[in-house]
Parts: sequence; structure tokens; C-alpha cells
Amino acid sequence: LAKTQRSWLSMFPRPMPMHHFHEANCFGQAHVIKTDQTHFTSLPIDRKGAQEVWRMLDYADYDRMLVESKKNGKTSLHLPQHREKGSLEMTMKAISVTPRIFEIDNFLSDIEADHLLGMAKKYNITEAGNNANGKKKKNAATTNAWIRREMSPIVDAVYHRAADLMNIDESLLRHRNEHEHTELATH
Repeated sequence: LAKTQRSWLSMFPRPMPMHHFHEANCFGQAHVIKTDQTHFTSLPIDRKGAQEVWRMLDYADYDRMLVESKKNGKTSLHLPQHREKGSLEMTMKAISVTPRIFEIDNFLSDIEADHLLGMAKKYNITEAGNNANGKKKKNAATTNAWIRREMSPIVDAVYHRAADLMNIDESLLRHRNEHEHTELATH
């Protein structure tokens, strides 16, 4: 490509990738990524200690975060009193070159993992491939489900962390209102 200025046949008819993609030239190749989105060390609990206290995020929260980050030049954090101080370093290690597969140590804290599992149980999120009765469909091969980032500040922090890991703008990982980035199909 660099010498001939011609696109590879595998690029046809798609345009060339526009986002950063970490290299994986050999097994064990490591990339260290630093983020301000530190781990949660505790959950916000109500005064009786009975349940988690948080609310769903909306566009106003994201607008407020954008204004704060432009004002002080630093990413705004949800619930900083429940998080580690400083920054977080994550290591991505290549465990396959083709296809590129990375292992990411220290991506979620135990608190965050428990919170995600709790949300899946609370909102009755089931494995993809199950029918309405909860029985497995024939030939169902996937076991994934989506928890939208607006559902809690902890989930939003995980999405922010993933964007930092992939070196992309975090707004590309959320649903948009009709006035922002209309050229991007994310609905």
C-alpha cells in the first residue's frame, strides 16, 4: 500500500479502517494503556445499607461531563468517592496474531464484575439464543447480552475505560440524540 498507493483487495468495497488498531506482531506483545477511569472500590449504598443507590444517566449528564472536561482539561468521573485515586494502567497482551486477540488484565474490579452480574439478574438479561421460556434454541451458539451504558454510572465508567483502551472517542460508544454526529449510525 505504501509503495504502490493501491488498496488491498480485502479492502474492497469497504473504506480503509478509520480507528486505531493495536499491533499484534508476535505472541505476548504487550501494550500498556493509561486511563483516568479507575476501578470502583465500593458501591454507593443507601443509608440503611440495603441496596445500591444510583440512577440512570441521561443526555444532560453527558453534556455536563463534556463541559466539566473542557473547563478543567480532565475527564469527569462519576462517583469519585467510590473509586481508586490517580490513574489506572491496563496491559493488553497479544494471545493471537491472526486474528488479533488480546488478553486484558485488570480491566474490571471485583466490585464492577459483581455489579454487572447483579444488573443482569435484576433486569432479567438472559443468554442470546434463549427463547421466551428460557429454553435453549437449537443451534444457538452465542452467550452474550448488552447492558446499556446509561443504566448506571459504573457501566458508563466501563464503557469509558473501553474507549480509552481502544483509543477512540467515548461518544462513539453511546446512543446519540438527533443533533449529534448524525453521520454515525449507532441506533
